[in-house]
Amino acid sequence: MAQAAQGNAWQGRCFIIAMTQIPAVDQAFLLLLIVLCLGTCLIRAFWELEQVRTRRIASPSRATKRD
Repeated sequence: MAQAAQGNAWQGRCFIIAMTQIPAVDQAFLLLLIVLCLGTCLIRAFWELEQVRTRRIASPSRATKRD
C-alpha cells in the first residue's frame, strides 16, 4: 500500500512538472481536445439511449397484448 501511495505521488509530481513545461497554447489545445472527446462520448451515449427508448415505444411489448 505504501508503494502505491509513493507511485501516485511520483506520478502527480511528473504530471505537474510536465504541465508546467508545456506552453499555455498547447495546454489549451489539449484541454479542448479532452472536452471534445468527452462531449462526443456523452452525446453518443444519450443518442444510444434515445434510440433504445424510441425502439421500445415503437414496438409494443408482448406482455401488454391481450387476446
